This record gives sequence, structure tokens and C-alpha cells, in this order.
Amino acid sequence: MEQIEAIARRRDLEQRSENLWEHETKEVAIYLEGETWKLEVEGEARTLDLDLKYPDVRIGIVGKSGNAFAILGSVDRGLKSAGVSQQERDIYKADATDGDYDHLLATTMKYVDVY
Repeated sequence: MEQIEAIARRRDLEQRSENLWEHETKEVAIYLEGETWKLEVEGEARTLDLDLKYPDVRIGIVGKSGNAFAILGSVDRGLKSAGVSQQERDIYKADATDGDYDHLLATTMKYVDVY
């Protein structure tokens, strides 16, 4: 009986881990199609406008996939160190958080150079 309960608990934990993994990660790709940059998240592509508002600000988002707060914080710190006013940084935050995670990525790539 204990063996059956242990197997059931293990399966429950495995299922919870799989569900958690599915909710915390997304496949993200950025690529050039002809002369147009595309952002693809979970198989859905969007065109990117690469006239950057702050082209001198470079932000690394690799490894932050799925963590919107980490991206927002990195961009805010980068903009602040480049001398961008609090008002302009607040405009970025409001724009970036006015949608889903895909919108956050697309907005971030309109404001700063990401790698």
C-alpha cells in the first residue's frame, strides 16, 4: 500500500513540475526576414519597428525569458544610467506593461538595443 501511495505522490509532483515549467517559459526568437525584423513568441510572429528611441542603451535579455520584472528592471537601470528622465522611464514602463509578455518584449525592442 505504501508503494502505491509513493508512486501516486511522485506522479502528482511530476505533473505539478510539468505544469509549472509550461507556465514559466516561452520560446522566443528574433530574426531578420528580408529587410524586416520579426519577433516570434510561441510560434506567433510580429514585425518589429527598429527605429530605437534610445539606441545607445544596450540591454541583455538572454536568460530572462519569462521574467517580465527582470526585463523591466534591466531597462529601467539602463535608461537611468544613460541619463533618461524619470518621466521618460515611466512612459516606457506604462507602454511596456500595457499588454502581455509579447507586448513587453516588442515595446522593449522599440526603446533600447537588446541582445
